[in-house]
Amino acid sequence: MAADAGGSNWPIVLIEVVLIFGGTLAFGWWQLRSVKRDQERTRRERAERAEQEAQAAATTPAAQDAALAAPAPPAARTQPPDLR
Repeated sequence: MAADAGGSNWPIVLIEVVLIFGGTLAFGWWQLRSVKRDQERTRRERAERAEQEAQAAATTPAAQDAALAAPAPPAARTQPPDLR
């Protein structure tokens, strides 16, 4: 009888292994999905914030005055100087 009792636990062990392994896979999938969703939300918020800051900087009178008062950059040389 002792040999027969040890063999009868296999279905329960198999069910527990499947449930634990399946639960672990489901939890990992859920976490990766959550991380991806949070990264997308953060990317979207940063883009919106940068756009708002750019609009605010472009519409301030000080920024417009600074753009008008800034000297023009020097012209770039197209050829190296002749050193002969």
